[in-house]
Amino acid sequence: MRRIELISLHMDEANYVYSFLRSTYPKLCTVFQANWKKIVERYSFEDPALPHASFLENTGGRRYAPLCFTQVGLPFIRLMYLLGSKFKKVIYEAPFKEALNGVDALTSKWIAEAKGNENPLDSALCFRIMREEVARLNKMVRRGDRNIQLGSELKAKPQQKSASNSTMDEFWDMVEVGIPGKVELADGRVGPRYDNDRRDISGIQLLPTSDECFRACRHWYREICHSTKMLTGYPQDLSVGWIRTFGCIEKIRDNFVGGRVRDANVDYNVYPIVQTFTALMHSVKPAEQLGLCITVRFPQPELTGKDDRNLAKADSVDTRRDIWSKPGRLPFNAMVALVVYAESKLQVVFCKIIVRDLDRLVGTTAEVTLQPYESRDFVALDRWQSTAFLHRNQDGSYPVMFLVEFNKVLYAAYEPILRALQSIRPETLPLLEYLAPETPPAVGEASMEPPRYCLKSGFTFDLLPIIQSYPQGVGGEPQQLRLRPLREESRQSCERALSQYSTLEGDQAKALVRALSSRVACIQGLPGTGKSFIGSLLTRIVLKAKVSPVLIVCYTNHALDQFLCHLLDVGVTSLVRIGAQCKEKRLTKYNLTNVRQFTPRYELKRLYATLDTHASAIANALTEMSADVNKPTWECIKGFLANNHPDEYDYFEERSFDLFGTRRGWRVAGCGDILEYWIRGRDGASHQRRGSRPPRSDVWTWNVPKRRAVLTEWVKVMRFNAVEELARAQKAYTDTVKKIEAVKEEADVDVLKRMQIIGMTTTGVAKYQQKIAAVAPPVVICEEAGEVLEAQLMACLTPACQHLVLIGDHKQLRPHITEYNLSVESAIGKRYALDVSLFERLVAPSSGLPFWMLTEQHRMRPQISELLRILFYPEVRDARETLEYPPLHGAHDSLTRYHSNEYEVAYLVATLKYLLLQGYNPGDIAIVTPYGEEATVILASLVRSSTNVHDRGTIGFLKTPNRINVLLSRAKHGLILVGHGELLRAKSPLWQRVLDQLQSDGCYGNGLPLHCQRHPDYQRVATKPDSFALLAPDGGCLRPCGRRLPRCGHACPKLCHVDQPSHKAVYCTQPCPRLQEGCGHVCPGVCGDPCGRCEVLVGSITLLCGHTYSNARCFEAKKPSDVRCNVVVEKLISVCGHKQSGASYITDVKCTRKCGAILPCGHPCSGYTAQHQLFRVAVVVVACLTSTLLARSEDSRLASRFVREREASSGDVPPSA
Repeated sequence: MRRIELISLHMDEANYVYSFLRSTYPKLCTVFQANWKKIVERYSFEDPALPHASFLENTGGRRYAPLCFTQVGLPFIRLMYLLGSKFKKVIYEAPFKEALNGVDALTSKWIAEAKGNENPLDSALCFRIMREEVARLNKMVRRGDRNIQLGSELKAKPQQKSASNSTMDEFWDMVEVGIPGKVELADGRVGPRYDNDRRDISGIQLLPTSDECFRACRHWYREICHSTKMLTGYPQDLSVGWIRTFGCIEKIRDNFVGGRVRDANVDYNVYPIVQTFTALMHSVKPAEQLGLCITVRFPQPELTGKDDRNLAKADSVDTRRDIWSKPGRLPFNAMVALVVYAESKLQVVFCKIIVRDLDRLVGTTAEVTLQPYESRDFVALDRWQSTAFLHRNQDGSYPVMFLVEFNKVLYAAYEPILRALQSIRPETLPLLEYLAPETPPAVGEASMEPPRYCLKSGFTFDLLPIIQSYPQGVGGEPQQLRLRPLREESRQSCERALSQYSTLEGDQAKALVRALSSRVACIQGLPGTGKSFIGSLLTRIVLKAKVSPVLIVCYTNHALDQFLCHLLDVGVTSLVRIGAQCKEKRLTKYNLTNVRQFTPRYELKRLYATLDTHASAIANALTEMSADVNKPTWECIKGFLANNHPDEYDYFEERSFDLFGTRRGWRVAGCGDILEYWIRGRDGASHQRRGSRPPRSDVWTWNVPKRRAVLTEWVKVMRFNAVEELARAQKAYTDTVKKIEAVKEEADVDVLKRMQIIGMTTTGVAKYQQKIAAVAPPVVICEEAGEVLEAQLMACLTPACQHLVLIGDHKQLRPHITEYNLSVESAIGKRYALDVSLFERLVAPSSGLPFWMLTEQHRMRPQISELLRILFYPEVRDARETLEYPPLHGAHDSLTRYHSNEYEVAYLVATLKYLLLQGYNPGDIAIVTPYGEEATVILASLVRSSTNVHDRGTIGFLKTPNRINVLLSRAKHGLILVGHGELLRAKSPLWQRVLDQLQSDGCYGNGLPLHCQRHPDYQRVATKPDSFALLAPDGGCLRPCGRRLPRCGHACPKLCHVDQPSHKAVYCTQPCPRLQEGCGHVCPGVCGDPCGRCEVLVGSITLLCGHTYSNARCFEAKKPSDVRCNVVVEKLISVCGHKQSGASYITDVKCTRKCGAILPCGHPCSGYTAQHQLFRVAVVVVACLTSTLLARSEDSRLASRFVREREASSGDVPPSA
């Protein structure tokens, strides 16, 4: 708890300091500049008013004696930066600009004079840092000036738009409609389109407001600048119009009233993403650690479709259970919206499903529990919004509302990224001079400096650990191989050494060395060129230089697991993985939940107790808000009366005690609760107790009309006040949750700071941005950078980032967005290009930045890589080992010409069975559409069903170069494409080139050419799915196999096959020639089956008990002891002396007679002697079951003593004695 108090105290103190600086900074800047100017002019820190000896000593804490210029200037520069970041309007004020100009001039003057007389403490690194800090401040001010300029030019748009060389031409090339908050409305005013239309993205509510959902207006998007592919110098502005679009937010708004859409510029149909249910609110209450939760019920919806039955007409629970079990039916954590109409207004609250119980979904009415995404959505200052949802109708029921389901919205995946973008200030982003330069450099002119941590004096990277053998130096020790990032000759020599003495080829060595020497490094390469391998080597070298922690960021969990496993393989174990979607068992112990050693349990316990208190307050407020006007209860209103009308409350409590003998107003038979008794007009005189005082002039003296009027007013006021109480309690609840998260975050940060590697997905980094910012990793390595949206990657960067390494291939998969009209594949979207990643933009020639291409591929056979060379990678070379890859067993690569999707499925299944017969393992083959995982053999379905090549339709995403690239680069040894070749040729120039190459190689036809590996002269073409079974039923040809089976020597019964060459698992169908062991009888079975036991009849045998067993079989005669004798005999039971009949083979016979022995109490024992057999005594220790006045416990003790005495006299002692 002390830690929580300190956190709150520090936050209050920080706010006070910021407020003080905001009001006094002009005077502070004036004083500081004057003193700074004197220091620069004297070029000395000495104070003329003090003796030199007392300058550094005996100042009594009143004076600060700096030792270098950095100690004077850098704190003030960073103070100005904090002011500009904290208070946005400061950068527009004259004192701030004047102070910045003075600081810039004085810093430059000092650095110029220091070159000839350098202070050892003022290193080149310190001066470089100061210059970068001043440059960042200048950019901040220039950005503000630019916004003012654009605002003034916006007003003069008609006059200036015709000017060809004005800045407005460039601006209006990027703006489609008015910027948010500054739109010319129908009445001529300039203002926002709706209540959530703001220019500042930090003030935008992510989910649409009610006003936004039902307001018909155009969206605002910023177009890209075609020369730089971005708005130069303002990266965050890319997200102003798009921040909610790529997360499906605009699609939610556009499809609130669904309808099928068809557009000439779109290559596919857009279907409604919403489904509406008429719902009734069942309950609203706080759930454990979740805040407000809403339970709604709705009739079974009428779902129609090819595979859906009508839920409303389903006549059994099993039928409804089967339908609700299908994926996509109100899944857990899915987004829904509650829409209610009240007081002539529509209100929308967006929620997520937190409880989806199948048993509650399959009833006559379905039921789910929801949680609002934001408390302010539900507990708003506008009273009618809350009353619309929580107040009951006149009949006591909740108002009817609609539950709207969004089937294709993955808001949970994008919400952390959107919130991270809202919290980012452009001036805090690192490496902006490369990621978003104010002036785009010419092609090839951009210079890339080494990371800041490399500027330390004598800093080097040790490359020796990644070299297998290196020439020995003096004394037989290997020579040192160290990279000095600041020296070009060192970089070139290290590239040559790595190419010669390590496993890296030339391009890989150069990419590694240059990536280590560049603040922003981009490494591109098609699959199989070793991109991830280079990334793991770079990570090892950086850790060897004691630069940590390193943040590893990947787009998918699969890629992240692979990267971290590579690091484990090379001995890096100081790592932590954040996220619960890990599939690798090796990484389980490295998960943050398992690495976390300390949890402040006591503090959390106190906070959770506070949370329960606030939850109770929420529940009470909800109870008061949901009170029925016509029939309120005492439990609902008593809290309001106790707080606001204490006298009336006392009257009710006293009379309640007189009437019912209790002060709690409990219900009694025939009376109801005290409030119901009062509203009926009773005065309680008939129930008044003797000796009680006479009734006073109180609530009980009012007539019935007054009572009802006052009660109605009480309920209205109570519900009115409960809205504010609910808001207060919900805010307190939310604040407590934040404190809990702060305590947990502090413990996590302590763990992360001790680790060398932190692995997360891009979504995870955005979700835990505060943790990562507190850890401040200097190095960020992003794998799959070509698939990451620019906004996502920006959200992963912290101000502490000094080194950014991007690894990927933008020619493969692009970032995924939900709005097709904003993608480069759309004719409209080319102006916006939202799915162009930061990686793709940086490697484009227009960026002017260097990047390094890996050109030697190690994955595919040359015949497959040739397809990629002619389309995308003309510079790619095949590694030597790819020349030795075996050809596809049993077939040649081919593209079949069938065009029906169902036909393609059947053909691919038949092809898969055929390839499995060629000796491939199931894990070596993958069936994919134009995307998927890599595999040894790829069977690809091109899924185009049009049979007419002259059809006006298109081939969809099959015409996209990225999709074609991904499809052709998945296979290692074999690639089989199934689709309509002529249609692809007619609709896409890229496919035409691919098909021409396949045709020239003899790999194009109407079916898959089959050839037998054992008989090469046998070649057929499988043109239909059933052709495989007819032409190669066992995977080879139609000739008999003929080989002898190693187990029996019979000829193989199969046709020619190549699987199971040893024939150990081949099933032989010939009669078994083997003789049974021990008897010599012939086995009557099939050769492929085990012989088993001999079933030949051998006559009668004598068993161990002496009885004769007739018609015995051979295996029984071999071991008579295993035969059960079923002859019935009488056996004497030694314990009780009774005889019992049973089968001869039964040795442990239990007596079925009752005991009858006389117990100490005089009653006969009612148990069975079989119970006594367990103790080998005649009477077991049991209690008498006869009803007597003697307690059973006493009876049991007597029985126990009796048994012990009897055993002592007879000498028969039970085992437990």
